[in-house]
Amino acid sequence: MKKNWYRLVCIGMCHILLYMYLVPKVIYPKFGKQGIVIATVLAVVLSIIIIGNALFGKRKKY
Repeated sequence: MKKNWYRLVCIGMCHILLYMYLVPKVIYPKFGKQGIVIATVLAVVLSIIIIGNALFGKRKKY
């Protein structure tokens, strides 16, 4: 269960980095609105994959 919390915190930190720095200062000036849409979709899809893996992945039996 602890690893799930670490994953959620890491996802949150990645989203903060993406939306507070990368999108306004790097992606938007180079690629415009289309770049923002692609970055947002990519971030959401990766988050869903990571959370799905954490919740529904194979569990270790001790």
